[in-house]
Amino acid sequence: MSLEPRQRTKTPWASAPTPEERAAELARVERLVAHDMRRRFLLTLVACVFWLAVGLALMAWALHTTDAASGQIAFWSGLLAGYAGIVITLARYYLKGESAGWW
Repeated sequence: MSLEPRQRTKTPWASAPTPEERAAELARVERLVAHDMRRRFLLTLVACVFWLAVGLALMAWALHTTDAASGQIAFWSGLLAGYAGIVITLARYYLKGESAGWW
């Protein structure tokens, strides 16, 4: 019979992380969140430029066409597509940030 003290086995779920481990984990999560925010911002910026180009292309086609009815349709479609696309894109960006807890 051995009289040595019983050794405890460390289980990962039972031990609290050290302050250094916790700080490293928080820094890693912060980097991931910042990367996700930058990525989403750049995608939103590209989408806004895309909708701007669509709107301008339709409005340019309205100036180019010789039929008054087609010109009116293209002009108002350009305004609608440009403004609605940008507003919807920005609203989606805001809702993504809201659900992710960015603000």
